[in-house]
Amino acid sequence: MIRVFRVAAGAAAAGLLAVAAAGCGAGPSGPAGQNTSLAKRAAPLTAKQTAASCIVGTWTSTQFQAATKVLAEHGGAGVIMRIGADGSTSIDFSPMSPVVLSGPELQGDLIFGGTVTGKLVLPTGPAAGGTSTWSYAAGSPPDYSSLTATVHTTSPVDYTFGPVSVSALASSFGADSSAVDAHPLSGGTWTCSGNTLVIRAPSSVKSAGTWTWTRTG
Repeated sequence: MIRVFRVAAGAAAAGLLAVAAAGCGAGPSGPAGQNTSLAKRAAPLTAKQTAASCIVGTWTSTQFQAATKVLAEHGGAGVIMRIGADGSTSIDFSPMSPVVLSGPELQGDLIFGGTVTGKLVLPTGPAAGGTSTWSYAAGSPPDYSSLTATVHTTSPVDYTFGPVSVSALASSFGADSSAVDAHPLSGGTWTCSGNTLVIRAPSSVKSAGTWTWTRTG
């Protein structure tokens, strides 16, 4: 049972941490109409604006979704991400709602805390389909030192693990550590269209999911 918990929790953490979301398919989180009201706070962008100008601003996550061999995962609304015109980025996980974990041998949820900062490389012109690579500038890698994770299981046992640093969580899985990515939003692709941003992890990360965001500033 302990190994089942470790493998399932590790896969769940991997799905969340390997996002490039942003690790989707589940319905929107929160009360009905919440996503619509969030989108109305910002004016829509014009088709002539560059991919860089589209991604710059304040974003609030509306959902995360992933599917691993042992778990289905959905939730994660409320994360606040701010991207400046120079690429300076902060991702505040403190307001995040839990990601629900559901599988045949494990039920529970996972939540992150803390803030990740770094400086993104922004495209200099229009990107095909509004899609570009999610990467950080040389010398300004993302700082994960304050990021924590907490896993709470309700079945087969009621147990809470954390909050612990994400790196410590990955290390705790030992032989299963390859299933845990301690560097969320470190790479992948993003697609920006109007007031919607989708960040997807690299296809090589098998347990990765997708984050969907709504512009709120």
